[in-house]
Amino acid sequence: SGIVFEGDSVNFEQLLKLYGRRLNVHLRLGWTTPRLAVRDVAAVKPRGSATIDLLKIDVDNCDTCFVQALMEAGIEPKLIHAEVDVMFPPPLTFRGYFAQTPNAGQLGHSSSSACGSISEFLRVAPKYRLLHVE
Repeated sequence: SGIVFEGDSVNFEQLLKLYGRRLNVHLRLGWTTPRLAVRDVAAVKPRGSATIDLLKIDVDNCDTCFVQALMEAGIEPKLIHAEVDVMFPPPLTFRGYFAQTPNAGQLGHSSSSACGSISEFLRVAPKYRLLHVE
């Protein structure tokens, strides 16, 4: 089971065409918060399963805030795919802040640095290890 959060209606339409008929893929259009993401992921998690297979975070608004909220809620996916800020290589740690409202014309995106550093992702998800960087 998977869930996709998309703030852009054009991109959402493309995702709907690709995945709209798949019963195990859930699509959400619009602005979300870490708390709402936890609620929605928990709602679509397969019954009887303690986890999800893949968590892909690319909300361009404090991505580490979403990872941390999910970890704190006990949602520990088998694999996390996340965007990181390469301006802060390990051991430097950087975390953006969560913008409470979307920018006009860029629904779902904040004006702050969107991602966190690799070190910050590993800090908020300590049970995980880095497998690949592109």
